[in-house]
Amino acid sequence: MPSSVGHMLAGVAVSRVFGGRPREHCAHALLATAADLDIAAARLRGRRIDYAYRRSHSIGAALAAGAAIGGARWLRGGLFVPLALRGSAAYASHLLLDYFGKEADSGLPLLWPLSKRRFVTDHQLFETIVSSREHFVRGLLTLRNLKRVGREVAMIAPVVIASGLLGGRDLTSGL
Repeated sequence: MPSSVGHMLAGVAVSRVFGGRPREHCAHALLATAADLDIAAARLRGRRIDYAYRRSHSIGAALAAGAAIGGARWLRGGLFVPLALRGSAAYASHLLLDYFGKEADSGLPLLWPLSKRRFVTDHQLFETIVSSREHFVRGLLTLRNLKRVGREVAMIAPVVIASGLLGGRDLTSGL
């Protein structure tokens, strides 16, 4: 699966397409990494990652995240739909990158809760960042992992640049 760096860049690209401002870029970048909170929770509890479920990697989770963001805006007197769409799109960028990375052999439950089918691609673009449980942070900084992150950045940075050319105006302003 791609690294958090790759996911954050994808979140920035989504934000730029929707005409987001710099502080929104940061929020979308963080939202694009949110699907991996299940990994952090498992690590903090000292448990193995349960690749059998990973429902955080689904359209249902992306829509729920967007609804939460849109709802928070609505409670402050703003419009629900534009921010819900932006939030869902930023979260869904994570799903797209993980689909093209090596997740579990059983695939991702991308359409959950609409379907229990799991999806896996034969076209792996991103290599998995590997680290041991005992030396997690130090393991992330190996030369092999840094090369993999560099490759991700080289692949995703042009998308971020192009998103700035495509964006610049709020695509959800009429909603």
